[in-house]
Amino acid sequence: MDNNITNMNIVVALSDESLSRFEEIKQELTQEGFSIQHSFEYGVIIGTADEETLQKIRKHPDVISAELEKIVGLF
Repeated sequence: MDNNITNMNIVVALSDESLSRFEEIKQELTQEGFSIQHSFEYGVIIGTADEETLQKIRKHPDVISAELEKIVGLF
């Protein structure tokens, strides 16, 4: 494994039309290198990936959004 590769926390959103294939899509994303940590049946998947994998995820036809996870503080 390349020590220069940095994994990032990623939030993926799937299209409504793809929810019937949710488990299959999770498997496809895992095969691309996405390490899934949490998934929600309404189409949100949280996990880690490197930059190259993030680009692959963004090109997946069922993914409508794949963004870096943001920490939000409420004051």
